[in-house]
Amino acid sequence: MLLSVIGGLLGVLMIFIGTLVINYLWDLNMYLTIGNIFLAIFISGIIGVVAGYAPANAAAKMNPVEAIGFSF
Repeated sequence: MLLSVIGGLLGVLMIFIGTLVINYLWDLNMYLTIGNIFLAIFISGIIGVVAGYAPANAAAKMNPVEAIGFSF
């Protein structure tokens, strides 16, 4: 989950820089709200939990010897 949250933070940083560039180049009024930032971090954390849980759950149902040599 930590890795996905870090990825979410990097994504929010890239979007923030993108909005600054767009506002500078085309004189638009784009901005990020704190709610959008928290939503992005929350969604990336949920994706990380699901992406980690699904393979772990599948491996837990397998024979340990088969799980070591199995590619998901």
